[in-house]
Amino acid sequence: MKKKTEYKPANIKDFNKDEQVKIRFNESDILINTYIPMESKIAFRKIIFLQCFNEKTGYFDWALYDLFFKYLVLEYYTDLKFPKTTVGVKDGGEDKKQRVVDIYTTYDSAVSGQLYDYIFECIGEDVQKLEDMIFDSVEEKRKEIQFTHSLGYMIGGFAEKMIQLNPEDVRGLVDQIGQISDLKNIDTIRDLVEKNVGAEKG
Repeated sequence: MKKKTEYKPANIKDFNKDEQVKIRFNESDILINTYIPMESKIAFRKIIFLQCFNEKTGYFDWALYDLFFKYLVLEYYTDLKFPKTTVGVKDGGEDKKQRVVDIYTTYDSAVSGQLYDYIFECIGEDVQKLEDMIFDSVEEKRKEIQFTHSLGYMIGGFAEKMIQLNPEDVRGLVDQIGQISDLKNIDTIRDLVEKNVGAEKG
């Protein structure tokens, strides 16, 4: 079985020094990346989709998005250390305890203390581009889901009409639909079915 690729933020020490700034906040020094590579951006976006987007319905949970986006900004763009909590996990049917980052505590402390806003401002353009990339992906995914649902509804509605055709005409119609290069053009498919059904009636 092929091992899944694990996406993790790159070590902040490996970044170009020209793309880093150091700030002082509440008597602590924080190193901030003003840029992260595209591979990290894609990994960031992947986590957002896994946590916030329902691929069956197209629903996007904006409350979860706010939580995970701000946490991931801190994780990917800074050298901050985060509070951890203990959770129970299943390992081969055995119950085990594991220490993981407490995302909720991290979010609450960073947002309430205005640390996140300060860091976001220091990062600047790169994190805004990342957010735009996520929004564009959400919109594209929603369009794909909407198309799938529309196509399924349309095919269901045409199924009864196609019963009126003889087997040869059905095969011919399927071949014609298969030759349409852009299957997202629902109007073209609809017109094709209506034309064939209408011709059979005549």
